[in-house]
Amino acid sequence: MWCGSATAWPPSARIVFCALGTSQIDAAEDIGARARLQLEVLPLASSLLYMPPRKRRPPTERVVEVRPPDPALLRYLLAVDHFELRVGVTPERLSAYVERALGQKSEAGPGDFPLTDIDDFLLFERLHQVGLSPLRRLALTVIAGNGDMHLKNWSLIYPGNGDKPALAPIYDVLSTVPYIPADAMALSLGGERSFKALAAPRWKAFANRARLPEPAVLKAVVETVELVNEHWWRLPERHVVPAKVLERIDEHVKAITPILNSCAEK
Repeated sequence: MWCGSATAWPPSARIVFCALGTSQIDAAEDIGARARLQLEVLPLASSLLYMPPRKRRPPTERVVEVRPPDPALLRYLLAVDHFELRVGVTPERLSAYVERALGQKSEAGPGDFPLTDIDDFLLFERLHQVGLSPLRRLALTVIAGNGDMHLKNWSLIYPGNGDKPALAPIYDVLSTVPYIPADAMALSLGGERSFKALAAPRWKAFANRARLPEPAVLKAVVETVELVNEHWWRLPERHVVPAKVLERIDEHVKAITPILNSCAEK
């Protein structure tokens, strides 16, 4: 039995081809007869049966009516946009709020922040939620030359009865520059990783990205530098640090101090 070019086909297709080739039904005869032969002779799945091509109906044109939006819906969407603009806490609004609280003072406590309306309350809550403790840790990381402050070196503590977590004030702090003199930040800050590049413009960029008030961020950096220089040089533990390691840390603190103090410039 000759099956022609069907030898290159899959087994099931070759069976169909050979059955049709050896049948008494001519290829020019009715297509339905050929299909019935397959149903009667071959145990094939329906997906393998010969089916005549389907003719698609030509598309019909129709007019689509474009209705104007419901005025009530437009008013609702406008009200939603207005509400989001009002409750949105932007860096500019936070900066203005902090400046208003500070006035001519160099620092302000919780009682100095005005709460005259809902807008003030939202800004105050944002400051309360974020706080500046993580920012002070970043400043300490820079002045200490800690290139190992990655995301896993932020830890939680559970004070009190242990049911409310809080960010640990300090965790796994070290100086890597004595061992890797060209080390840099493990994660970028304001788009920079080099310790010596973290002057005031980088901290301002960080404040804007973190949606924090710029004056408060710069002030926290300067205060951290002051505290480090106040305590580092007279720590009683300095004598147990190897001389070469201590020398490199001291050099780094001296080099970074004026860079971070640029945050104090107006």
